[in-house]
Amino acid sequence: MSQTSTAYKTLGEAELQFGVSDEDILFGDLFKQDQLFLGYYSQEGLDIAMAEYGIKDDLAKRGFADTHLKSGRHPNGYQLQILSGTDVLIDVVLDVAHLNLGETLKTQAQSASHRVLYVHWLEMSNPQLSFDEQFLPLPAQLYRGLGLGSKIYSILKNVCKRLGLDAIVAVPMYFHNAIFYAKWFKYADPKFAGKFKAIQRDSKQVYKKGMLMSKWNSIAATSWSFVLDPPSERSTSEVETWFTEPMISPFSKPLKKFIESDWYAHRRDVSADLSSLIFPEETFLKMLEERGLNPFNDEKFRRLVHQKG
Repeated sequence: MSQTSTAYKTLGEAELQFGVSDEDILFGDLFKQDQLFLGYYSQEGLDIAMAEYGIKDDLAKRGFADTHLKSGRHPNGYQLQILSGTDVLIDVVLDVAHLNLGETLKTQAQSASHRVLYVHWLEMSNPQLSFDEQFLPLPAQLYRGLGLGSKIYSILKNVCKRLGLDAIVAVPMYFHNAIFYAKWFKYADPKFAGKFKAIQRDSKQVYKKGMLMSKWNSIAATSWSFVLDPPSERSTSEVETWFTEPMISPFSKPLKKFIESDWYAHRRDVSADLSSLIFPEETFLKMLEERGLNPFNDEKFRRLVHQKG
């Protein structure tokens, strides 16, 4: 049994709402109830959970022995941060919301409303690791990651299970986010699942001649291309900008059936077949060089980041 499964079975309300009395929750102290993370977890309970799930040990193994947790309200819901000194290692903003599907998707998903865990923001950073030729910075990335994506996903999945939610929803702001999410998430709309499939197909090995192409760097190149010099549709020559559309990791039977349906697969494949993208090469590689990304020059990259704020 995995550590996250064991922790889920071990933890209960007594631990996860530690420090908040039954009277506070059951007899109308709405202010205190509102302060609970996602309306359920106390600050002390979150700290206990992070220890039980092994997050503190994971961070200690990465050189961050002394960490502390902060949580509170955020304009988009609830924010949780794990810090080492002033360095924010894990930063996540979550909320419980209703999944808003279009009319056709609602019909196919066989339900008008789905309560979901909405991930507004998730960033994990290891300020002790440096970028290099094999690990180029991704757009909006100042530090390399912590390598804890699978565990964090398992914890979020347990949150959904505990709160009786139907899915996790996240909106990838960049191509690389969608790649990392794709292990567990699918686009809610099969049209965008098809566009994502076409991007992966058409960007494959485009920059191999001009860059040192580890698997990571092929993802980085495609993600940077949407920021610096986007691809265009072959048939129309129109620029293809990155789309910020929701991806879902479904747990309820109706949503799982919807994502796995023949209808969804057909719409996805038709969308992919209708798209044929041309990715730039010479101009894009020049832009990467100017930014210290190809060949990698950390000083040039940091200077440009500092200049742009």
